[in-house]
Amino acid sequence: MATRDPDFYWETFVFQAEDTYWENIVFKVEDTLFRVPRHGLENASVIFADMFRLPTPVGGQTEVEGQSDDNPIVLEGYTSSEFRNLLKILYPSALKVEQVHLQEDSEDVTLSTSINLSKDEWLSILELSNVWEMDVVRATAIAELTSNDMATPLEKVVLARKYRISTWLEQGLCDLVSQRPGSITSLDTLGVTLGWETVARVVSIREQLQSAAHIDMGEAIEFKSDCIRCPECSGGLWKYENICMNCPRVLGDPEVHYAIGTQVLPPQLNGPQCFIAFLGGIFCTFRRSFRDPKCPRSWGPKAKSRTCMSCKKVFLRSDQVLIKGITRKFSGELPGPPSPDLKVKIDAGCYVSRFFGDEVKSLQEGPTQDIG
Repeated sequence: MATRDPDFYWETFVFQAEDTYWENIVFKVEDTLFRVPRHGLENASVIFADMFRLPTPVGGQTEVEGQSDDNPIVLEGYTSSEFRNLLKILYPSALKVEQVHLQEDSEDVTLSTSINLSKDEWLSILELSNVWEMDVVRATAIAELTSNDMATPLEKVVLARKYRISTWLEQGLCDLVSQRPGSITSLDTLGVTLGWETVARVVSIREQLQSAAHIDMGEAIEFKSDCIRCPECSGGLWKYENICMNCPRVLGDPEVHYAIGTQVLPPQLNGPQCFIAFLGGIFCTFRRSFRDPKCPRSWGPKAKSRTCMSCKKVFLRSDQVLIKGITRKFSGELPGPPSPDLKVKIDAGCYVSRFFGDEVKSLQEGPTQDIG
């Protein structure tokens, strides 16, 4: 036998009870009956509005679904607690209001005007608001979960992909790639939850950010653009394509660059110092511009690859190149203060935009747009 919900089963409705817009509708979810005015659901959801406009009797009955406990609208596939959480937002006046003292030492009281819901309750509201196309409710759930910092970075990415929330995808990925030592989410957890293609991109971004941070702290090699060579034939790479790998700046010739490199022995022991570095980890002079750092930047075109002038081999961002001959090798000697946290976040946003920009754009242009 179904039981009536203690909060959301309204026996009568005192205002304009004869108007169908205000009439009560009975729902059955699992073994619980809910009876609420139709206007709340109708205003919030086009799906419920269409449902109420096309009432259909069941079998040979003349009574329309939702008019009585014996013939309720049955919502399959949902739990009574999920539906109750949604009704808390649509019909807040049905809840028992809380009396709150204005001050601890005052006898005056006021009614609480806020509804305090848990993370799980807001997540269930987000779920149902997506199913039933409740845009305003959806936006409210997103705003509450965001403002109260209820979702972890990993959860934001998962939920963003499930519910098409572009802002959460960007925020979650930025937080994941910027995690501090000791709080970094394990690669196994990321792989199982997000997929290994995403993990590869996250790891690549982390490496780029670590390189940028070391450069800011004065731990880097400095070299000219003509020092960047093919590791197989020592041919030059930066003659035809003259745009930075990390910002849209057109490079001078020769241009000063910075990178974190691993030293290797040259063929001739008395030759120039040689290092191996990732092509995507090479920053132009603007990385060291403390007044207005611009490398990397999310706006504008960046070079996607480099081609060796001699052997014509194409090098992608993830490939290693040879740095043959350096101007200086720094170890905490570069002038200027270390990069603040805000700078790191800007860098993270740049890389997330580069590696995940198409996915973020697809969420923004999808059938359920990000309105949070």
